[in-house]
Amino acid sequence: MHKWQLHEAKNKLSHLIDVAMEGKPQCITKRGEDAVVIISMEEYKKMAKPKQPLNEFLLKGIKVEGLEIERVKGKARRVDL
Repeated sequence: MHKWQLHEAKNKLSHLIDVAMEGKPQCITKRGEDAVVIISMEEYKKMAKPKQPLNEFLLKGIKVEGLEIERVKGKARRVDL
């Protein structure tokens, strides 16, 4: 990934966008620190898209095959209220 200083990125923004659209992310630094990454909309959609809709995820529930739950035998503990 190529890194650009902010002032340089401002001057070459069109070029940065073209390169990012080719599938090559571009990093912009501010005061010597990594600040942002420019990526193509296609890459963003891949990253932002949930793998499955939330309702499908919730309806599937958790997998409990092979889960063994052992009940504690004994008296209930006393709780002072």
